[in-house]
Amino acid sequence: MEGNPGLRAKDSAALRKVRLARRDGYIERLNETAQDWVPHVRRLRPDLAWEDVLRIINGPLREVRRWIQRRLLRAVQAYVRDGVLPAGCWPAPDVAKSMTACLPLLQVSRARIPVLHSIRSVPGWNLCAHAHHLAERDGSRFR
Repeated sequence: MEGNPGLRAKDSAALRKVRLARRDGYIERLNETAQDWVPHVRRLRPDLAWEDVLRIINGPLREVRRWIQRRLLRAVQAYVRDGVLPAGCWPAPDVAKSMTACLPLLQVSRARIPVLHSIRSVPGWNLCAHAHHLAERDGSRFR
């Protein structure tokens, strides 16, 4: 039988070693392009939406070096995890879940989450803070 015996046996040490080697390779590849996107992410997030950040990053790049949003988010997440970028650059893992926690305060249906998410890009606006402000202002009407 061919292959790594540790991987075939699902040895946790061997699996961890492979996982770390893959991660190191990924970070090395990111480091080659970091000058294209890290300064923009550091400067623009979290004040701008990812779509706008992506448009600014891709503006001067040739077609073959352009980023897609999913790939950029994965790169930012890796750099935040490794401490290269501040945690403020990375959004909550599931914005819909974090917004859902505030929905009882606002009595908003789940169908409106996409609308709420779209206005999330307004600088300084925060759904939970807004919901708590309304609850305090209007009393039990929002509870």
